[in-house]
Amino acid sequence: MTDTTDDAGLLALVARIRAAGLVVSLRADQAVDLLLEVGDALLAAPVLVVAIPMNHPEATALLAAYRERYGDHLLIGAGSITTMPTGTAALAAGAEFLLTSRYETSLHTLATRCGALYIPPATAPAALPALAMTKVLMATVQSSVLRSTAPWPSTSSPALLANATEHTNDITACARAGAAALTVEKLLFPTPSWSMPTMIRQARLLRRTWFAATGS
Repeated sequence: MTDTTDDAGLLALVARIRAAGLVVSLRADQAVDLLLEVGDALLAAPVLVVAIPMNHPEATALLAAYRERYGDHLLIGAGSITTMPTGTAALAAGAEFLLTSRYETSLHTLATRCGALYIPPATAPAALPALAMTKVLMATVQSSVLRSTAPWPSTSSPALLANATEHTNDITACARAGAAALTVEKLLFPTPSWSMPTMIRQARLLRRTWFAATGS
């Protein structure tokens, strides 16, 4: 866990997430060995941003294993962060971004010092100005909230990372509503049992759908 404050570095992380379009949230109910195979498949797809669920029984080991195995080839962060100790553990294991359940100043400060992107939730459009004042560069938003409000430009600050449901029409709707990128879990892992070739095909389909919707 390196102590550094670098706005340019954080903006570069936002740019990488925008360029990827999709952030894959791994399932918390699968073994480390299998999830490492998932990483290989995502690299092949390519879907290059991954969030390790910190409610996984071996979350820190999985995060460290991903960092060792993939290095800079994947942008590797942590999700399901509900407490300061969980966030601290994720940073110590090498997380490059944190998806949190609420805004917490102390964790935001720590993440920034470590060069990690802090991504809290935005519960409504009205929450964005306050987050921007705290120098939050990206915020998660539920797809239902994003789709039920007026479209936001993709350059809004903070940038919006939409949480997709299991419906593929979320992809196009969120892109049109102004999301900078989209998190996917159930769209990619609809059941605990799936084959690797099927997952690669699905990842490529989701990626094509996103970029078609954004015109990229």
